[in-house]
Amino acid sequence: MDQQVERELREQLDQLPLDKQRRVVEFARRLASEEETVTEAGGLLRFAGSIAPGDLAAMATAIKEGCEQTNADEW
Repeated sequence: MDQQVERELREQLDQLPLDKQRRVVEFARRLASEEETVTEAGGLLRFAGSIAPGDLAAMATAIKEGCEQTNADEW
């Protein structure tokens, strides 16, 4: 590992509480295990469930309120 990167990472980690340090470790593990590119549609399954339910509900509401309407005079 590059010494500058390692030093910066250590400085940032030292400022985090233990639970967030563990999240960083888990994130690094996921990054290390990911393939650089997704070569088939099945590769997208790893993202299933990654959006919080509340965010999904907000997205659905925004779509209903703004995207499912047509204005016949607009076109």
